[in-house]
Amino acid sequence: MKNLRKNLGNRALATLLAFALVLTLFAGLGVPTATAAAEGYWNEQSFSGVTENDFATGGEVSTISTALGLAYFASLVNGGDTFAGKTVVLAADVDLGAHY
Repeated sequence: MKNLRKNLGNRALATLLAFALVLTLFAGLGVPTATAAAEGYWNEQSFSGVTENDFATGGEVSTISTALGLAYFASLVNGGDTFAGKTVVLAADVDLGAHY
């Protein structure tokens, strides 16, 4: 009887810890709110400030250096530019934390 209580206690503790772990894993996953749109959805981005430091194109090679440059490149592709026969280079690590 004592072993049965101990086993049930251990199982309950293990279940509780597993549940806490799952909650911890999902704690950072939130549902985007209406205010998130102001932070940087790419399809709402204005590309008037794109410079050669963000996205450079020269001949057969285009170079993406920033998140803004990557967003600009995505808008060009979504607009119909295929970049067929061209090379696109990602020149730096791009932090996409401010974009969705």
